[in-house]
Amino acid sequence: MCRKGNREGEGSNKCWHLFVARSQNLWRVLEREMERWPKPLRYSEIDYNHDVLDIANEFHFRDERTSERYPDGYETHDRRRITVQNGYESQDNCWVYCSRNGIPASKVNYFRARYCKTLQGKRQTNETITSSIHTMASPGADTFTQYPLHLDPTSKAISAPSCNSAVLDSELESLNQLHRALLNLDSPNTPPPPKPVNPKRSAQIAKLREAANTAFRKSSFGEAVKLYTYAIDMAIGRPTWEHVDLLREELPPLFTNRAQAYMAQQQWPEAYVDAKSSVEIMPSNNGKSWWRGGRCLIEMGRWQEATEWISNGLDAEGNSSEAAKELKGLMVDVEKGWERERSSRG
Repeated sequence: MCRKGNREGEGSNKCWHLFVARSQNLWRVLEREMERWPKPLRYSEIDYNHDVLDIANEFHFRDERTSERYPDGYETHDRRRITVQNGYESQDNCWVYCSRNGIPASKVNYFRARYCKTLQGKRQTNETITSSIHTMASPGADTFTQYPLHLDPTSKAISAPSCNSAVLDSELESLNQLHRALLNLDSPNTPPPPKPVNPKRSAQIAKLREAANTAFRKSSFGEAVKLYTYAIDMAIGRPTWEHVDLLREELPPLFTNRAQAYMAQQQWPEAYVDAKSSVEIMPSNNGKSWWRGGRCLIEMGRWQEATEWISNGLDAEGNSSEAAKELKGLMVDVEKGWERERSSRG
């Protein structure tokens, strides 16, 4: 795994250690590990055939040397591209680390297991990998052991009858105690089970809607807006466990009716917001909301938005429906508005 250094000016008792990584990302991990060891000395020539075959088996150098200088000015290592020849295929763009300090043999073995095995990848057999792990892994490495567990169908307790491990028995007992404690927990914060929908809220919403319609027919548009708002707030305030379909049924007509009340007072922005809210909840079979939203945009002179709105309404309602005819009439108004604006700009 190492050889004696014999260059001029160097001691004969120095050793070289090579560490191989497949990619630069893996190389950076290796560098972070190496920071905890003494700083490597300068690079010197090595015997490629001897050192590479010794430490990495069939990983060979290709002579493309690249080197770096650290900010402190010391050339601490050289990097060389190598070609991996492991009996199956060749892979390029690997990096090698050349160090000439007295690293303990256990560290060298650790990196052999960690990085050389990574280079060989899936081509290496399971027996070789297992052998590498047992012979080269660090003593403090985490291990994973699979135990056959049994779940009691009645008590839901977990046990391991075929294993004689005090640690495992202790862990399972703690888990079973936690499970029993949760079962016996009587917390006042537990939400109640779903209940049938209270019909009183639906009846009150319908009553407010009828009262608002009556006020609108009497031209009391402000009163109608207020009553529609009460009904909308009551519908939105339903308990969260009640079915969302109730909101989808109640809110769209309330929003579109309040939009009509706003339009009667020429409050175009407010009316457009309500029409938009209605179609977002129920896009199809909602021709009134599509028409009222388009009319509000026309009245505000927002021709481009009106064109897009009407096009979306036609897609949602279909070109052959009754609502589509009214929307096409709005499109004619939009084109006339565009023409008037162009002519006024002259």
